[in-house]
Amino acid sequence: MSVGTLRTAEQRTVDREPTRGRFRVFRRRLTRNRAALVGGVVFVMVVLSAVLAPIVAPYQPDALDFTAMLAPPGPAHLFGTDEQGRDLLARVLYGGRISLSMGFVAVAIAAGIGVALGLVAGYYEGSIGSLIMRAMDVMLAFPGILLALAVVSMLGPGITPVMVAVGIASIPQFTRVTQSSALATKEVEYVLGARAVGSSPTRIVVRHILPNIFAPIMVLITTGLAATLITGAALSFLGLGAQPPTAEWGNMLANGRVYLETAPWITIFPGLAIMVTVMAINLFGDGLRDALDPRLK
Repeated sequence: MSVGTLRTAEQRTVDREPTRGRFRVFRRRLTRNRAALVGGVVFVMVVLSAVLAPIVAPYQPDALDFTAMLAPPGPAHLFGTDEQGRDLLARVLYGGRISLSMGFVAVAIAAGIGVALGLVAGYYEGSIGSLIMRAMDVMLAFPGILLALAVVSMLGPGITPVMVAVGIASIPQFTRVTQSSALATKEVEYVLGARAVGSSPTRIVVRHILPNIFAPIMVLITTGLAATLITGAALSFLGLGAQPPTAEWGNMLANGRVYLETAPWITIFPGLAIMVTVMAINLFGDGLRDALDPRLK
């Protein structure tokens, strides 16, 4: 057998990870956690109701009915109507599309950039890693909402600027978690073996380090989704996100605060939508963390 063939065989042996039975154990742990299952089911229902809003919504979200202004919840309008006679159930359903989209896109931005920076900082511990982590420390010195406000103030109000702002504000959390996990993982035997057989740094990071730190990143994505959803709704509440007449949970809360005494349902239902969604995500995230934690029996 030639040296090149032997080296290739050694690389394949090093690349092969001990994954037998991992998914089975993960599935068993997750299905035993009833709170996580409930959270997952509720979140899926929220997402489906938002996606299928054009089908399940009883009215168009911007349809005006001046004969039914501030109508309380009833058979004709299950969630009542707002000050312009718009059906709140329809607006909550359509608003979920905007709010969830902002959360998903913001998490995607934060995870994509943060994980990449964390892998570089974790694998290269020298000046490059130090520079990245010091930049993250500077960003962490500011509360996330203030950092998002600063970014939105530069980009201007709107849905897309809010997505970008919330995503940028969430990058440090992903970078720190990824960097700390990568530092621990790069010293294990199969990574050292990959270096010994001449694997490139890119191959080591992509094939060995990233798959083995995916569990904490996945948990952070679920918890980060809840945080970005709240931050996006807060920015919309302040008038920096979705602009009227677009239905979005945050600006619906802002519109209803004037009518808290006379028509509290305008604020209650979008507030409940945010609360239920965030609670469902957190329940599922907790269960996901417990199922992926190898220290738990």
